[in-house]
Parts: sequence; C-alpha cells; structure tokens
Amino acid sequence: MAESAGLNPQAQGTTGEDRKQEESTASASWVMIPDDPPLNQPAKHLESDSKAKAAEDSAPLSLAHKYDRALKLQPIKTKLITAAVVNACADLLSHALLPGHSTPGSLLRQTTVGVALTAVVDRWFLFIETAFRKCEASSTGTVLSKTALQMVLLEPILAALYVGGHKLLAGEKNIGQAIKATNLKLTLSAWTVWGPTAIMNYRFVPVDYRNLVSNLVNLLYTVYLIAVTRRK
Repeated sequence: MAESAGLNPQAQGTTGEDRKQEESTASASWVMIPDDPPLNQPAKHLESDSKAKAAEDSAPLSLAHKYDRALKLQPIKTKLITAAVVNACADLLSHALLPGHSTPGSLLRQTTVGVALTAVVDRWFLFIETAFRKCEASSTGTVLSKTALQMVLLEPILAALYVGGHKLLAGEKNIGQAIKATNLKLTLSAWTVWGPTAIMNYRFVPVDYRNLVSNLVNLLYTVYLIAVTRRK
C-alpha cells in the first residue's frame, strides 16, 4: 500500500507533464490555425477575378478587343458588317455636307455597293499576297509593286463597279455611258488617296486588317464619290 501510495504522486506528476505537453501542442496548433486559408477564400478570389474582368470589359480598349476577336472568328462577316456601317455613315455624312443628296434609297444603294466593293477588295488582298508569297513582304520593291498593280488593275475596276452598281440599283439605263464619262476621273482621284493608303497597308498592316484601314479612309473618300457621281 505504501509503495502504491508512493507511486501515485509519480503517476500524477507524469500525468501533469503529459497534460502540459498536450496543452503546449494544442496551443501551438491553435496558433497555426489562422495561417490556414479560410474556407471562403476561393469565393473571394472568384469575386476578385470577376471584378477585374468587369473592369477590363469596361475599359476603352474593350471594343477594340471585341472587334479583334470577331475578326479572327468570323473575318468575312465582320469585314462586310464594318463596310455596311462605314458606307451608311458616309451617305449620311454626305447628306449633312450636301443637302438633298441622301434619301432612304440612296442609303440602301450606297451600303449595298460598299459591301460588294469590300468583298472585291478583300479577295484582291488575298490574291496579291499569294502572287508575292515568295517575296520579302516588307521590302520597298515588293510594296511598290503591289501598290502599282492595285492602282493600274484594281482601281479602274472599282470605279466602274461603283458607278455601274449605283446606276443599276437606281434603275437607270445609261450605265455604260456613265462609266465611260467618270472612270478616268475617278481612277486618277483614287490614285491620290489610295496610293499612299496602299503603301501603308502593304508595308505595315496585316492582311486581315487592311479592309478596316481602307474602310476608315473610305469614309471621307466616299463622300467625294457621292458628290461627283450624283452631281446633276
């Protein structure tokens, strides 16, 4: 009994030390808990990413990013829609500068002809790149050669299609006479505008974006065409 009684304090002492060690371990574990990520942290990350994406979508460049994505996914459709919008704006602008020239019929004709010409120009850009595929694209000789071919071959065709298309859609019969009377003047005027534009396109602009550049230049040039071809 005495030995048993003597052992109890030792056992109690051992138990006390074990408890202290357990409490120390528990205390250390408790200290480490805040370092672990909270359960709702992924949701906060998602919310933060969502806000960042919303901010990006509202940025001024978001429209350009969306247009670029559309141009890559549906190039032909995007180019033709762009041409329709630009040509409609050109017709309305001509009405503001030249009162009486714009009507619903002229707006429809200008948009239709503009979209058709854009399709022709798009095929031209693909053709010219294929023809010069073995040449250095950025070299001065290549750029000038492409530009010269466009001025001599494409521009007279575009001028004839522009005048003929408008006359045809308007139901007029003197199509050949109108083309003959205006073709040389429109071709020479096209050289002054589309010559520098072609050099810039062939030297700096990727193929898919050349129609966009041409349409932007065409916004003002079309006002000139409308003034010349609708002049009585």
